[in-house]
Amino acid sequence: MWIIAVVALLLLPSPAVAQHWSGVLAPARAIRWQDNAGVSGGIPSISWAQCGATINPGATTTTINSAIAACGPNQFVRFAAGTFALSSGTINFASKSNVALRGAGPLSTRLVISGSGGCFVQAYICMAGSGNYTDAVQHSTTWTAGYAQGTTVITLGSAAGIVAGQVLYLDQDNDLLDTGNVLVCDSTVTDANRVGCISSGNSVPNSRSCNGATTGVTGLPVSGCTGQTNGRTSHQIVSVVSVSGNNVTISPGLYMPNWRSSQNPGVWWPTTVIKNVGIEDMTLDFLAGSGGRNGIFAFNAYGCWVKNLRIFKGDGMRSAVQAYLTGRCTVRDTYFYGEHVGGGATDYGLETFLTSDLLLENNIFEKFTAHILIGTGTGNVVAYNYGINDTGTTNFLWSSITVHDVTAYNLIEGNDTHTLVYDTVHGPHNFETVFRNRLGRQVAGKTAETSPGLVFAHTRYTQYVGNVLGTGGYHTNYESAVPTNVSCDRSIYNLGWANTSCQNDSVVAQDPLVKSTMMRWGNYDTVNNAVRFVAGENGSGAVAFPALANPSQTLPASFYLAASPPAWWGTPWGTPPWPPMGPDVTSGTLSEGSGASATLGGHANKIPSRRCYENTAKDTANYGTLSPVPLAFDAAACYTSAAGMPPTAPTGLTIR
Repeated sequence: MWIIAVVALLLLPSPAVAQHWSGVLAPARAIRWQDNAGVSGGIPSISWAQCGATINPGATTTTINSAIAACGPNQFVRFAAGTFALSSGTINFASKSNVALRGAGPLSTRLVISGSGGCFVQAYICMAGSGNYTDAVQHSTTWTAGYAQGTTVITLGSAAGIVAGQVLYLDQDNDLLDTGNVLVCDSTVTDANRVGCISSGNSVPNSRSCNGATTGVTGLPVSGCTGQTNGRTSHQIVSVVSVSGNNVTISPGLYMPNWRSSQNPGVWWPTTVIKNVGIEDMTLDFLAGSGGRNGIFAFNAYGCWVKNLRIFKGDGMRSAVQAYLTGRCTVRDTYFYGEHVGGGATDYGLETFLTSDLLLENNIFEKFTAHILIGTGTGNVVAYNYGINDTGTTNFLWSSITVHDVTAYNLIEGNDTHTLVYDTVHGPHNFETVFRNRLGRQVAGKTAETSPGLVFAHTRYTQYVGNVLGTGGYHTNYESAVPTNVSCDRSIYNLGWANTSCQNDSVVAQDPLVKSTMMRWGNYDTVNNAVRFVAGENGSGAVAFPALANPSQTLPASFYLAASPPAWWGTPWGTPPWPPMGPDVTSGTLSEGSGASATLGGHANKIPSRRCYENTAKDTANYGTLSPVPLAFDAAACYTSAAGMPPTAPTGLTIR
């Protein structure tokens, strides 16, 4: 009998394997991040061969683009050491899949780019498929059945032209009214027919067009497009596993629990998705860039990557890297530096929009309004990044990690930075998880929007677990939750407010469901100077999607990693414990602030990206006129291999 049992276990599909978060999070409130985030199987280019001759300084963008076009599958274009002055044109992959650009290292190969910046929305490096986007859809069909959460087989109106390996975009009409649980909407007007849920314009256009024909509002397809009402910000990117008639097997399964026929669900896709392309081991200098352009633009892309880059963003540009309609891509081991004067809002290191299952891991961000801006998307993992130096010129602290549009099931894990915000600007947030981060580092001169837990209206079923929050001597109040404002900017949590600094809004109402649906479990904060496992804060009373009534107090080291990542966890300045922070870490050495809680209870250590930032020399030779002087960064010098370390057993917890 035991043989039969073993065979049965071996035949179980992979989703049946226990999740890292099992026993802590309710299954409806989390997804399988451990298998689905980032390039499937990891960044593949280490085993690829060089194509053509090495590109030398003096080459033009035309030469580079010709070299890309000449590559066969799974090959890379090699750049020699030296400085490349590229003053015209755009480096363009031209929808060519399975190719990478590789330099001799960020301190050896330097591309100084000031070309025209083409590529759909103006960018200097174009990693893009065909021109398919929300209001210019190239292919679409209706979605007639298969809506349950976790479903991997969906039924389409027509599966003509859909094949295994294809990438599909799923969406549906937004909610018009608030039913008191999951809410996905984009209205700036509150009346009898609509709930106002955003404080600025909607981020996804209200209508899509197909071959020049705009969809109607009746829900009926026009020229193959799905009908719509008030925008379609529910979104997930999936890959086709197989097709049988009009039944399509997808991976991963459906994340959200609110897919339903009444919202006219639809499927759309580009003619060409660019796959398995990357840029690695060089400096990209966009300091001369302007005009709201992006540095690298990934568009209709899947399985792309950025690794071991040093990226300089010019004043007047929008983002150093923007991922738009992009799935399962990885940004890792990269140093982002922004040169933005005046502290305006539109200034991003890494920006995502309409994405799924990205892995943004082990990066350093310096001198941006928002180091990472998460737009509409699902299932993305933002992990072990270090952010420092915002660009604001007032006392207002722009959030390092800004979750900005309609989002769901993103995981924010292991980051070390000042603040994280779930705002109301472009849409609500559902089922977000914040795990083992160091948040709330106080920044000199900043006294507004300084709470580590900024969770605004219509952010529901959120989970803050195992974090280290606040600065000793600065944060003096535990929470400022609607409807009562108490020491807003010095509170650990701001909950349910419609705007910054616990303010109300003329459109977006206060939302008490933010607090009542939220799970707060095993977090240390400097106000209580203790770890809190409080039953009244575990979210088990939430309507529709309650958290576990008795979640485990033994937390896993990670919600997406089985062990510390051997490729980048070690540093020449010491290897952090695994996990580096959380309630079960009792000998942490990170200390910030003053007073009894300045030691953060011994619950936090510096992550590898922070150790790299604090110990790497400045590049005065090339960038000595910038302030602060950027790093002479190379991931190969910062991160060393470290064997996977088992988690430390929890000890010394204070239960409140």
